[in-house]
Amino acid sequence: MFYQENKLIFSPSDLTKFIESEFITWMDRYNIEHPAEVQPDEDDETMKLLQRKGIKHEEEFFDELVKAGLDIVDVKNEDKEKHFKATTEAMKEGREIIFQGALKDERFIGFADFLFKVPGDSELGDYHYEPWDTKLALKAKPYFLVQLACYADMLQRIQGVLPRKVHVVLGDKKKESFRTEDFLYYYRNLRKSLINQQENWSKDCPPDFTGAEEFGRWTSHAEKLIEEWDHLCQVANIKSTQINKLSNAGIDTMTALARTELTSIPKLQMKTFATLKKQAHLQMQSKGLEKPLYELVENVEEAKGLSR
Repeated sequence: MFYQENKLIFSPSDLTKFIESEFITWMDRYNIEHPAEVQPDEDDETMKLLQRKGIKHEEEFFDELVKAGLDIVDVKNEDKEKHFKATTEAMKEGREIIFQGALKDERFIGFADFLFKVPGDSELGDYHYEPWDTKLALKAKPYFLVQLACYADMLQRIQGVLPRKVHVVLGDKKKESFRTEDFLYYYRNLRKSLINQQENWSKDCPPDFTGAEEFGRWTSHAEKLIEEWDHLCQVANIKSTQINKLSNAGIDTMTALARTELTSIPKLQMKTFATLKKQAHLQMQSKGLEKPLYELVENVEEAKGLSR
């Protein structure tokens, strides 16, 4: 995301980050509004290797298309406006394949790996374009389709019709196609949620952690906050629904869970509650923040039961 003429503009990758964790896009905005206050993690060697492999995979598919004698035009340009103009002109000319097509609407900007010309009436003529993406994975993932649905949505602004299909070239060179309509509702709701998060963004109101999300380049900072807040998501194997139930019962930190004298709370099975209490206590004990279980209970048999 970035500002353009005082308006926040997003990319399809912002949507995929939002799927991973609302904290990622909240932190991305934080970094724009308050640069250098928090440093993101550097890409590790594995990530750099994957990026290089991804570029190579894209180049190999490009070469495959060239060798097949297909009409393919590379419209890449460092100047964004020239890039958009070149993409639109190539579409109006009816070029067979457009590489790195630049697309945009009022809130999003994206660059599709490939745009393929297909039959079907549109404002361009008796044809329109469908987006293709190259991915290293051997199986299509939901976030691939969210990105492609975003490209399809932006394509509709140019050609007047929604692409019927979107396509993925997987790491083993296998090509898979999907009906755009099957993912459009999910994409549009996700887009709406991301924009809503950003329109209501506040430095002092980060999203809560669920315990199941990824934090991307903000992992170190997220882990620091989780520890500072003594967040319940630290408890091993805890679920987001269980965190909500504990919070509703007034137990909103790992310390509170480990030390609570309650034996049950609403809407959570007693056995599950006991297991979570035990786990929280053991984790605090391993950090030297809590006494052993047998020192906290008067009944030795109860302590034996908790330690099993």
